[in-house]
Parts: sequence; structure tokens; C-alpha cells
Amino acid sequence: MATLLRGVLVIFNAMTQNLHTQLAKRIKRVKRALHASEQSAALLLTTAPPQIRSLDSHYEYRPDSNFFYLTGSRIRNAALIISTEHEQPLLIGAKRPKAQVVWEGSEESLHQIAARCGATLIQSSEERSKILEALRGVRVLYHQGYPSRGLQIVKTLLELPAAQRRIYPTTFSHSDNLLAALRLLKDPQEITAIKEAAALTCDAYYKILPMIRPGVTEKEIAASIQHCFRAQGALPAFPPIVASGMAAATLHYDKLERNLREDDLLLVDIGAELNLYAADMTRVFPVSGVFDDLQAKLYETVLRAQKAAIKAVRPGATIAKVYQQAALMILEGLVSLKILNGKVARLMERHAERSYFPHSIGHQLGLDVHDVSIQPHNATAVSTVLKPGMVITIEPGIYFPKRIKKIKPCGIRIEDDVLVTPKGHQVLSSGFPKELAELEGLLR
Repeated sequence: MATLLRGVLVIFNAMTQNLHTQLAKRIKRVKRALHASEQSAALLLTTAPPQIRSLDSHYEYRPDSNFFYLTGSRIRNAALIISTEHEQPLLIGAKRPKAQVVWEGSEESLHQIAARCGATLIQSSEERSKILEALRGVRVLYHQGYPSRGLQIVKTLLELPAAQRRIYPTTFSHSDNLLAALRLLKDPQEITAIKEAAALTCDAYYKILPMIRPGVTEKEIAASIQHCFRAQGALPAFPPIVASGMAAATLHYDKLERNLREDDLLLVDIGAELNLYAADMTRVFPVSGVFDDLQAKLYETVLRAQKAAIKAVRPGATIAKVYQQAALMILEGLVSLKILNGKVARLMERHAERSYFPHSIGHQLGLDVHDVSIQPHNATAVSTVLKPGMVITIEPGIYFPKRIKKIKPCGIRIEDDVLVTPKGHQVLSSGFPKELAELEGLLR
């Protein structure tokens, strides 16, 4: 027993040291990025505020991704300052009041967090001057998306006497681009975390297979998926999309109000969030257990599109190029089924696929399911150039909100999580099949 305990302690100490090293590297990258600016600068990060569900009831707490990225902590009321003017980061927080502990329990010690990320801890109100000193006269980068302790600190700076503000002029800007550039490229620990989330997502698909039959409700399947995640220490990275028949033509369908029917296709878009890292997968199943001839042709069209897009994922490729490979396969399939008429090259020029494939090819994936991007609009802006360490989803689809010829209203999307490697790519979510024959075999 003593030998076993020593072994466990060695593993625990190694994991702790690995996290300490990992955080130190990330903080060093932040400081390097701050030093690249001509002006002295400081990054101000704060924990996420609780989200109100109704009156005094809150949603389940979800830490701020950026704060977690640099501290490894899920604490609920703290701030972190990384400055070009200070050797060590500053961790600002207060011990949770005893009355709050009674209701909500204790949290990780601020001392533990400070030690882990190499920060100087500021707890007492007397040391407020250290906070102001760290931020006066520099460019402060902070997240402006929601009310936070960071905004309170910024407000304090703005309310300084005019004389002090003239002596120590402070400017403010958004922190998202700086952090996005760092978080876009995943380190090995992050890639492992996404793989584990994807493996758990695959487990959920296997769990629902016996439920895919006529008469079962979308709600029942969604509940089974959530149970699978929670029973293994995870959460849904987003509300499960369980859409049968015509409901699958709604991209982010969330009503869960239909009963499965014999001739339906069932689209299941789900992802586990494990240790705050997300997976995101989509699979489509025939409720009858077998794709009919037309369903099979539509499904194979989307599968060819996804395979072509994944094949195009490599360093130096653009998101636009990856999308084009999928669009080409979609158009070829729609022309062969006589849903569209004309030459494929001309249809490509007109973006004719957009009537049936109305979304992008995918998005960045990481601590957020739609992860950060340095692009101005979204994580899959066509100019994005792929680099080793990026993790993206590849998810082409075709949708028919109303009947077209013999095609009943339906939606088909196939999605996997793909890592850009130095020589190409690696599919991180390959633990559940997508070949037509394999799916039918699982449903027998």
C-alpha cells in the first residue's frame, strides 16, 4: 500500500509540475507579445461573472476561458495582471467570506493559484496602490464583453484625480486579438484534452444507438447524451442538437419536440466539454436502420465533401481552399441528383451551393467550442491560413427545409475535429464511424 501511495504521489507531483511549466510558457508568450508594442502595456484578466437564470438563481458556473488558460484555475472572483513593467504577474483576490462558504463551499486557495502561475498575490485593501501602480501610464488590454472585476479596476483608473491622470496617462484597448493569437495554436496538453473530450463524445454516440428507432423522442436522446457526459465528469460544450426529419434543416435546432419516424434521418450534433476543453461532432443516422436509395446518395455526397475538405487541411492552406473542396463535391452531387442543372465550374463561380450548404466549413475549437480567432468577423474567415497546432472542425452539410422533387425535408451534416500537423492533419474524433455501411451495421 505504501508503495502504491508513493507511486500516486509521484504521478500527482509530475502533473502539477507539468501544469506549472505549461502556464509559465503561456505567460512568457503573453509578455513577449506585450513587449512587441511600442508602449508599455499590461494585460488585465478577470474571472467570469455568474450568469443569472432567474431572480437570485444562477446557471452552472463556467470559468472565463482566458483566465483559465493562464492560471489553470476555476476560482470565481479574482483578477490577473501581466505587465511589461513587472517581472511577475499580479494575482488579485480576496478570501471567500465564511457566510459564502456555508452556502457555496470553499474554493481553491489563492496562494495555490499564485504559486502555480508564478504570481505575486495581492489580497489586502492596503495593497490597492500596487494594482494602480501596475496599470498607471500603460496601455491596458482588457476584455470588454461582460461586467467584471476588470471593468471595476478600469473605472477606478478613470476616476483618478485629473492631475494623476495627466502624470500617468493610461489608454485602454481590447485584449481579444492578443490572446486569440496565442490560443489559436494548441500545445500538446491542449491537444490531449480535446482528444479526451472527443473520445467521450464518441461514447455518447454509442450509448444512444439502441434509442434510434421510431417513437423515441428527441428529448429522450438529448437527455441520454447529457447523462453520458455528466456521469463521466464532463458537461455539454453546447446544448445538444438532436434533430429528426425536417427539424434537421434548422442549423441550430433546439426545440427537441419531435418523435422519431420510420422514414426520418436523425442528425445529432454534440460535444463534450471535459476539463473545459470542447469537442464538436455531428453524425446522421437512418431511423429505420437503413438509408433508402435517395438518402444514401445524399449522405455519400456530404461524406465525399467532408473527406475532400479534410484532405485539404495542411499548413499554408486557407480556409477558403478547404471550403472550396467541399463545395465542389456538394455541387457535383446535387448536379448528379438533378437538383441543380448546369456545369459544375459555372455553378462554383455563382456559389450555387449556398442554397443547400449555407454555412462555413467549420470553426476553431479549444477552450470555447467556437474558439478564438484573430479574424475580424468569425473563426473561419476565408483568409485564415492554417498553421500547425490549430484545431478546426470540418462540417459540410446539405439541407432541404421543404420538399424538392422526391427529397423530403431533411438535413445532413458530418463533422469531425481536425488538428493541423506539421505535415498535414490528424482527425481527433475518429472514434465513431461515419461510413454508411458501418452506421447501418451499428443500427442492426
